[in-house]
Amino acid sequence: MSADQPIQVVLRATIVAFDGRVVELFGHREAQRVHALEITGVESGEDKITLTTRNQMDYEIVLNDGDEAQRGDLDKLIDTVRRAAPNLEE
Repeated sequence: MSADQPIQVVLRATIVAFDGRVVELFGHREAQRVHALEITGVESGEDKITLTTRNQMDYEIVLNDGDEAQRGDLDKLIDTVRRAAPNLEE
């Protein structure tokens, strides 16, 4: 998977999409979007992934029961986001 191919992962409560520039999270009250240039940190935990931005906003992808089968695809999507985010401080 490369950063120039649109990818998405459908979880129980959230749809995560990445088009090579913008991460989109659907399933919340309002869709959330963050540009890869804004991302300064990515923290992967067992039950959530947090994207931190340069203006100190956090975007959380929460994994619920039943999302285990999609975790590998989500990790691949997040790896693609990491490669596309030049301002990571990790």
